[in-house]
Formats: sequence, structure tokens, C-alpha cells
Amino acid sequence: MNQQTEKPIRLINALPAFATELQQLLTDKGEPELAAQVPGLAILDRCRCGDDFCATFYALQETLKAS
Repeated sequence: MNQQTEKPIRLINALPAFATELQQLLTDKGEPELAAQVPGLAILDRCRCGDDFCATFYALQETLKAS
């Protein structure tokens, strides 16, 4: 997914089991405020490292690194 050309998809729609598990784990760890944000998370892009085993995705835009 390219954040410049494609509309972000909600995590809950793309990976419902993962989103549910993440929300439950956050709740169980005493982080209800974070858990409440899970349904609104959008996948903005995926990792472009090229490794076939990589499943990293970005829910926030990457920040610029200091040079």
C-alpha cells in the first residue's frame, strides 16, 4: 500500500483477529486508553525492506530522521 496513492485501510478490517487480540492484550495489561484506540488505527503503508518474512506495517507516518 502506498500512502500517497491508496486510501488507508483500518486495522480492524484488514486483520480483525490481530486487532481484537491487540485490544484485549492492552486491556489486560492495564492500558484501556490505548486499547480504545485500536479500532481507529489505519494501516498507512507496509515495510518495503524486501524480506519475504517481514510483516511490519506503519500505523503512523514515518518521521524524518536527523542527519
